[in-house]
Amino acid sequence: MKLGPSRSTNGRLKTCLLRSLLLLSLSLMSLPHFFPVSLASPDSSSHTYEVMSYNVENLFDATHDKDMEDWEFLPIDHPLKSNCGQISSPANRKRCYRTDWTDEKMELKISQIAKAILSERATAPDMLGVVEIENKNVLKRLANKLGYQKYVITEGEDERGINVALLFNLNDHIKYQGYYQHTIDGDWFEEHPTRNILEVVFKINDRYPLSVFVNHWPAPQNPHAARVEAAKMLRTKILARTKDDPNYRVVVVGDFNTVNTEYPNPVDEILIGSDSSTFLSPSSLSPALTNVHSQYINDPQCDSSQLPPGTYYYTQEKVWNDLDKILVSSNMISSDMQSKGNAPQLLPCSFDIHNPRAINNRYKNVFIPWRYNFSSENADDAGFSDHYPLLFKFTL
Repeated sequence: MKLGPSRSTNGRLKTCLLRSLLLLSLSLMSLPHFFPVSLASPDSSSHTYEVMSYNVENLFDATHDKDMEDWEFLPIDHPLKSNCGQISSPANRKRCYRTDWTDEKMELKISQIAKAILSERATAPDMLGVVEIENKNVLKRLANKLGYQKYVITEGEDERGINVALLFNLNDHIKYQGYYQHTIDGDWFEEHPTRNILEVVFKINDRYPLSVFVNHWPAPQNPHAARVEAAKMLRTKILARTKDDPNYRVVVVGDFNTVNTEYPNPVDEILIGSDSSTFLSPSSLSPALTNVHSQYINDPQCDSSQLPPGTYYYTQEKVWNDLDKILVSSNMISSDMQSKGNAPQLLPCSFDIHNPRAINNRYKNVFIPWRYNFSSENADDAGFSDHYPLLFKFTL
């Protein structure tokens, strides 16, 4: 017969156990207390919304749009293919003649764009700004491929028919209000019309207005003054929204075609420029914009070591550049997320240049965006785009 411990033994065990627990508690109280804080994590009651911007490199359908010089992206036997002879650049003229663009190739291009966006990700971003897209027909196909509920596109006067668009999904916190398209005016644009700037307006939590501007400014081979005019026009539109409403939020995305050596820099000195900028009139107000990429790099809590050097690589000069940018109104930047309630705020350290391995191409020992091959008929050698997408998140 196995006997259990006596009552006196039980009492001694309980006393020893209590004494040990007391000593352990006193030891723990003497240790320093560390409370980990992560500014990159929103509070449990907030919701995040992800925005991506992507120059998809000439997403055209295979049908001619009236009055547009879209001859390159037509089937090789199309009657209008002969108009390629009107192109002044010998290289562009040759490329136009030899490109045999079809519905099947368009669908492959759309699939490759979707693959680039979804690579190493679970879902598409909540909002996608698209640069270099032709029309609503091809936009609808892209939206269906990626699962977007809503989309809008400009209908500008760019000679080739290139436009910008925004695809987005809505929820209880963000409501669509409407959109505008802004024409860039000036003497030079009368002979060289460019892409309109798209402005899409939302309301956040039934209180905070939000304008998202999608841009595709004149290319670097055009005069510097053309990009300065684009910057001034956009600055004016932003100030018109924000100067009398401290709750107004602004997100600016797209391809600004501005290289770092331009002076004055159309983005840094003209669009973002402070009210004391020597390049602006003395009475000019500041739109109070923040470059999210720069903010990310300068934030010691963010790890920028894995970012590629830029979003576009000039192969002849062997130079990276940040042609693509994301700017937000400075009232979306805060070090104290808890104090802002349900106001839209940048999620710290959420910026990224999306460059999964699949969309990279090795060029002379440098990994760069895999430029699209418009002659390809299969995904293995088709490529994606000559730009990387970039993205960030904000809280709702």
